[in-house]
Amino acid sequence: MKKYIGLLMAILTMVSCESLEDTYKDYAGDGPIRYLGKCMDLTVQPGWNRLIVSWTNSADPVIDKIKVTWSKDGVIKEQLLDRETAEFNIPDLEDGNYEVTVCSVDKEGNTSLKSTSYGRPYTASHEMIQSFTQIVSNHYFLKDRLILLFQGWEENVIEAHLTYTKTDGSAGRIELDEQLVNQLYYLLPDAIDMSQPVELYRSGRIPGCNDEIVFAPTELENIRLFNADFKQEMKRQFGFDEDIPDAWASTVEEISFDWTIGSFSDLLHLPNLKKLVLGKHRYIRDDLVNDSETAQSKVYDAELSDFVLKTLHELNPDFIVERYNKHYPTLAQAEYIDEKGRTSLPDYSFLDLSGLKFTSSPEDAENYKSYLEYLTDNDTNTSWEPAGTKELTTYSLTLDLKTERCLQGLKLVQTYFDNENKRSWCPGIIKIFVSKDSENWENATYLEELEIGHSTGEVNIIPFVKGGKQAQYVKVMISTPHSVSTYNISLAEIGLY
Repeated sequence: MKKYIGLLMAILTMVSCESLEDTYKDYAGDGPIRYLGKCMDLTVQPGWNRLIVSWTNSADPVIDKIKVTWSKDGVIKEQLLDRETAEFNIPDLEDGNYEVTVCSVDKEGNTSLKSTSYGRPYTASHEMIQSFTQIVSNHYFLKDRLILLFQGWEENVIEAHLTYTKTDGSAGRIELDEQLVNQLYYLLPDAIDMSQPVELYRSGRIPGCNDEIVFAPTELENIRLFNADFKQEMKRQFGFDEDIPDAWASTVEEISFDWTIGSFSDLLHLPNLKKLVLGKHRYIRDDLVNDSETAQSKVYDAELSDFVLKTLHELNPDFIVERYNKHYPTLAQAEYIDEKGRTSLPDYSFLDLSGLKFTSSPEDAENYKSYLEYLTDNDTNTSWEPAGTKELTTYSLTLDLKTERCLQGLKLVQTYFDNENKRSWCPGIIKIFVSKDSENWENATYLEELEIGHSTGEVNIIPFVKGGKQAQYVKVMISTPHSVSTYNISLAEIGLY
């Protein structure tokens, strides 16, 4: 036992002869690693074309510098800062997501562990900047005047104004403040030089950004941009395709609306307009003029339309509106609106179709007679009336004229119903095709699908394309309106001229 105790003491004595530091070095390679104090609490806030980086520094006394690094798409940039710096603005940034790191650096160039965060600056390409209110929703250059439509004032706007050049060459400017913008519509009182730019200036703030954003000026272009419903109506009347010709818009003096439309704002693109005719080509029964549901065409934005008509009259005192029956009833009464009352059917030479009969696809159900012959009997008191269906059905009604004719248009008379429950049977959409051989069909009108008057007993006169169509066959396609629990349809007469 004494022998073993002595051996153990000898071993302990040998180990104690080596220092702890030497023993540590045997297992730690080059010796102890000393890490610099790390920057903590890193935040990256977006600013206008910049990122605002802030952090909390370490108290480590050997720190000499702070290094900020930012990178995007493989491009890396960095900046060394004094050790006391705890905030840095990364300037002149383009749009994109940036990786930002901050670390401490000593005099030998050793760095601490990195703190990393990410940020995206607000730039002109940022979707929140692009969606910032334009204030001016639309504008029109009419003669030598500027007409502005506003979106309404938003609280994130700090300042906005327009600059322009007056016709005498002097500079013009108008402040766009809350009171003016909330009027929604405005006619600039100054006559302006149309050859010189009109520019909109804006500044404002967006959520999450402390910077005031000063937007680049926006030039209000002197071009005509028409609304979709107006373009559709002009195609129906004149066959204009995608673009309404400038030559027509600059010279047209009279225009008519017969169908429901969003607003009359596009009339401000027509500098020589002298007359607007409303509802002249809807031929409704006298006893239905007060039927606001189906016998009155409407304008949805009546307030804007009133402003448009008033402005047109102010800039051209000869401008008038002729209104028939009680169409567009929400328009305000005004001195320039001439109430014309009822309309009269045009005196066209209609073809005698009494010896002809339409065919229908689908055909009548077995043991049911819809009386297709009533469509061509020249009697509006009789009507074609197929059986009701449980689902929407499109009828194709085809007429063989037996010989080729030059056709200028079609007359469609809705069935008159005393029973109000059946008045919903009158269709509101029609398609008309013509053919010379019953094999090759083409549109008879500029639009394939046409809105038609569907008040009970209403007469529709539908012109074909300019110059008419040479055809032996006519095809009318209509679909069943929904009526309570079934789909029903009826027509009194189809004629041609």
